[in-house]
Amino acid sequence: MLLSGSHSRKEPLYVFCRHTHSWPHRINYCFVYPPLTALSIKALSFYPLLYDQETMEEEYSNFRAPLRSLLEGLRGSLTQLTISSQALWESPIHILQGLEQLSIYSATNLSNITLLLHHCARLKCLSIHIDPDLAAAPELYDVLAAHPTAWPNLTRFKLHTAESLVTYGAVETLAKFVGEKKKLRCLDYSSHCHSVAELQPLLSVLRSLPCLEVLGLDLPYEAMAPELHQHLRHAFPEALTALRLNFKYDDGEDIELEDFSLARNPHCSTRSRLTFASQWASLPKLAFAHVSDSGDNPLVSDLVSHAERLQLVGHSFRYHDVRHLDDEFELGLCWSGTKVQFPTVDDFGDADWMWLMEGHTLFDVFTYH
Repeated sequence: MLLSGSHSRKEPLYVFCRHTHSWPHRINYCFVYPPLTALSIKALSFYPLLYDQETMEEEYSNFRAPLRSLLEGLRGSLTQLTISSQALWESPIHILQGLEQLSIYSATNLSNITLLLHHCARLKCLSIHIDPDLAAAPELYDVLAAHPTAWPNLTRFKLHTAESLVTYGAVETLAKFVGEKKKLRCLDYSSHCHSVAELQPLLSVLRSLPCLEVLGLDLPYEAMAPELHQHLRHAFPEALTALRLNFKYDDGEDIELEDFSLARNPHCSTRSRLTFASQWASLPKLAFAHVSDSGDNPLVSDLVSHAERLQLVGHSFRYHDVRHLDDEFELGLCWSGTKVQFPTVDDFGDADWMWLMEGHTLFDVFTYH
């Protein structure tokens, strides 16, 4: 188990907890550097070393008491917390009251999220990650439907739900909730919709958000059709500075993946590529763009040549810094796998851009260089 954090001296804090190899259910040692008693901790991240649900729950049971004791000692100082839903609901209520940033991963039970409505009035940044095999999403949508005006000061909102089907009603609920957040600068919604029509409630409120600058969306297969690009172009605010798009394909379609990229598939002809070009050109402030699809890399040059202010471009697991020279552009070397998997704010050049890509797995295997 690894906990990391920061404190008033703006230096990192690390708490290491390790198990013996022969008896993995027993804590071998735990140490904190520097001593907690000497610090006022502002941010804390609680991560399991293993990520399958059963093992994670078993591992957490060994750290339940020490973690609660740690959180009890942070009364009045903690403002940022990254934690699993199980650990969150067992945490002291008082730690919620000062939180401004909260990230919930492996959300298994969100029926208790009403606690956050009452105790997290200062919340500005909320991220919720729901695992694919869990049914917590309906609980969340029920709470959002009942409290659409909650957390009016949100500036960042990220929702990742990998459930196989999102209903139109759920997207309507999300749209009403998001539409009330007039201070929202960053929105990242990752889910599975079968059509752009299902996303329409959310798309229709984007331009009503006066501060929105950073946007991430998963789009279905039909979003590749050229006639839908104009609809998307009108939905995206012109003030966007960063955009993440993930194109979801219908697994039932009998299409070879190598022929199904933005630049090389029956639905993405030369006409479609030009339509995509107009999509980028319609966002005059766009400085960072990342697109995930199933194809190869011709998209990057199209994107950069039409989005004249791009500073960083990503396509699947490839990232390139962009340098503009008069009417031409130059792509930097492709980021290394290690840099892609473990980036810093300095690598991205903007904290919002790094936040946008958090939680999106770009590698299927752990091969770094």
